[in-house]
Amino acid sequence: MERVIEILVKENIEHIVSSLYVRARQTVEGLSKNIHKAIELDTRFRERDLAALKYPGGESNSEVQECGINGLRDVVSNIREKEWP
Repeated sequence: MERVIEILVKENIEHIVSSLYVRARQTVEGLSKNIHKAIELDTRFRERDLAALKYPGGESNSEVQECGINGLRDVVSNIREKEWP
């Protein structure tokens, strides 16, 4: 993980967005501390057992994927609006 941080520190990263999952947050914590940027949590970035079928009241794999993609597009759009009005 240290090598990944070394590489990413050089990339001029301005925003760090993560899912709520502990493992995902732990993955970016070192980078966050190193570049002094807060980790923004977004509930749309969630995991799911891809082998599972859609349960009653649940979401299908494609619905979860669509939610994540829309979340990513929204995050990028919001960042662009703040930096390039």
